[in-house]
Amino acid sequence: MATTNGSMVSVSQPAIPIFKGECYEFWSIKMKTLFKSQDLWDLVENGYPYPDEEARLKENTKKDSKALFFIQQAVHESIFSKIAATTTAKEAWTTLKTAFQGSSKVITVKLQSLRRDFETLHMKNGESVQDFLSRVAAIVNQMMSYGKDILDQTVVAKVLRNLTPKFDHVVAAIEESKDLSTYSFDELMGSLQSHEVRLSRTEEKNEEKAFYTKGETSDQKNGGREATGRGRGRGGAHGRVGRGRGRGDAQGDQRQSTEKSRNKSNIQCYYCKRFGHVQAECWKKERQEKQANYVEQEEDQVKLFMAYNEEVISSNNIWFLDSGCSNHMTGIKSLFKKLDESHKLKVKLGDDKQVQVEGKGTVAVNNGHGNVKLLYNVYFIPSLIQNLLSVGQLMVSGYSILFDGATCVIKDKKSDQIIVDVRMAANKLFPLEVSSIEKHALVVKETSESNLWHLRYGHLNVKGLKLLSKKEMVFGLPKIDSVNVCEGCIYGKQSKKPFPKGRSRRASSCLEIIHADLCGPMQTASFGGSRYFLLFTDDHSRMSWVYFLQSKAETFETFKKFKAFVEKQSGKCIKVLRTDRGGEFLSNDFKVFCEEEGLHRELTTPYSPEQNGVAERKNRMVVEMAKSMMKAKNLSNHFGQKELLQLYTC
Repeated sequence: MATTNGSMVSVSQPAIPIFKGECYEFWSIKMKTLFKSQDLWDLVENGYPYPDEEARLKENTKKDSKALFFIQQAVHESIFSKIAATTTAKEAWTTLKTAFQGSSKVITVKLQSLRRDFETLHMKNGESVQDFLSRVAAIVNQMMSYGKDILDQTVVAKVLRNLTPKFDHVVAAIEESKDLSTYSFDELMGSLQSHEVRLSRTEEKNEEKAFYTKGETSDQKNGGREATGRGRGRGGAHGRVGRGRGRGDAQGDQRQSTEKSRNKSNIQCYYCKRFGHVQAECWKKERQEKQANYVEQEEDQVKLFMAYNEEVISSNNIWFLDSGCSNHMTGIKSLFKKLDESHKLKVKLGDDKQVQVEGKGTVAVNNGHGNVKLLYNVYFIPSLIQNLLSVGQLMVSGYSILFDGATCVIKDKKSDQIIVDVRMAANKLFPLEVSSIEKHALVVKETSESNLWHLRYGHLNVKGLKLLSKKEMVFGLPKIDSVNVCEGCIYGKQSKKPFPKGRSRRASSCLEIIHADLCGPMQTASFGGSRYFLLFTDDHSRMSWVYFLQSKAETFETFKKFKAFVEKQSGKCIKVLRTDRGGEFLSNDFKVFCEEEGLHRELTTPYSPEQNGVAERKNRMVVEMAKSMMKAKNLSNHFGQKELLQLYTC
């Protein structure tokens, strides 16, 4: 309070919003409004020049101090330290803006993220208009707080495009009756909310009518004798007028006149075998039909659900998405990687039936991309026929789930990557097929030392390992007992029976005979782009050289390089070259080169690779090593050529 000329004058200070480090954009909007109301915003935004008239400078300094006071009062103690050293309002405002809104580059990145959110925005099923439009307004306001101007027409068009299908007729009406170029977002909000109220009222009325009809039908099931009949006769809702003076409805009166004109005492009912009425008028039949109809409707619904499941339930890999399920559930014990059978409780199903939970554990599934995903807290219910995936539990585990039309999309929230999209089946269910990994596949097998050395040496046979151990050719190699059946060896080394051996001479010196063979094309190219490898083997020493080719056309040039290399290194010359009759070895250039160099050519008989057995066997050994290694370690085929073959060429 201040006193002036004996009178009391009230001095009030405007309410100042307090900033605690969150929602800077909204706080800054409130502060801008406050500064503008006090005629201070220009000073806060632009500052004021010091070389100014003395009177004006004094006034600006006073205003700036007032604005700085407002800013200091508007921040929490935890934030005040950031602006404690500032001396002007502009300096304090800029410091807060940089700290909590970021530099121009940061703002650009944030705007990009907000644009993406705005572009992917759509109304969810079951979401109210108010909630959806609030989400739209929040994103738009954030973008505008970063300096991005967005026209109402853009927002209106976005909202109309992304409403749920039940608003299609509303959208059509708005587009026909309104000029969208001048239609504001606020007008659209009011229009949609009023339409939503009408839709809700219509749905409530339809629901009331449905309940009324159901209740009326139930009354009729209980006899229907309370409606219109009066007197001692058997009139009533069905109009079956019998003896006496009873009066039913119009339909009953009509039947009564018909019965009077015709005597039915001698007519026998084909259903109950009694006299006095026909089958169409039989009370017993009608009562049983009503009961049977009620049971049949209920059973048909259950059978419809089960008929679909009978087609797919034969596979353990089918899981049904269930939004009313609190936990994942399965009745297949073998799917569990871990199972705590001490966890016992009862679970109530949708039909109010209780089932016994016999444990809770972890189930491993394959998502189809080679990655194993673990489902935690899965209930084991032996009596359960279907595997159920809880929508709520998936969301808690970090997945976002969107039901849109006939599709359900499951995303990873962290990476925003789509995990799977599930199509709705004919019976309105969402079956998800995943590859379940059986429990035994996840158990780490104990590997003996013999098996370990077998793997280390490229799946070398037991005889070879024992020879290395016996002659102490490898430091640290233990005594080899036996090796368990190796799946990789079975896959990679099975072959046909050997070709009958003939008499053949063995070279007495190096390079006397060179065996050559081209292997390929491989189904998958190596990382270097090679699909072939050319193998040279010395008959005397069994020394081998491997070259990798991208095409067969490189064979001739590769042989020339090989010949120059080995002859230079050994000081000897190649005398005999033994190959099959592949086109790469029968080219005219190859033939002329061998004649000029004095090389003798030995070509195998067509379709008899066994005659070039040394090269073929060497090829087989190298390929088997690669295949066994890949199979044992689940490596990609890209590793099967250059990388592994270089390591295991001997």
